[in-house]
Amino acid sequence: GIEQCDDGNQVNEDACTNFCRFNVCTDGFLLPGVEDCDDGNTDNEDPCLADCTANSCGDGYVNPGVEPCDDGNGSNADACLVGCMLNVCGDGYVNAGVEDCDDGAGNDDFAPNACRTNCAAAACGDGANDAGEECD
Repeated sequence: GIEQCDDGNQVNEDACTNFCRFNVCTDGFLLPGVEDCDDGNTDNEDPCLADCTANSCGDGYVNPGVEPCDDGNGSNADACLVGCMLNVCGDGYVNAGVEDCDDGAGNDDFAPNACRTNCAAAACGDGANDAGEECD
């Protein structure tokens, strides 16, 4: 093949690889100062993204084994929290459309916002005697 470059050295981690090809993103050779990483593929669901930047929380791509979720937005009112953790009942964040409330208190006894441990709103007939109820 035709050489793209020839720098006369045996270093793959510079602008010209040993194969006399320009060092480019996704070729599997790191170009220091330009690429954070280069794993030789275009898969975004691994530690190195297709643009040769490191996969990190908030970029919208899940890094398996590191993040359980990553929706890339700044909302704590959906299934994935800002810190790339799943929004679950009892964490103090309401998962819109899934939980009525989530006070993070972990108890049913006059919890703030009258929220049950199952993240359902307190209601008459739910078996817990809430403020303002004579019995339940």
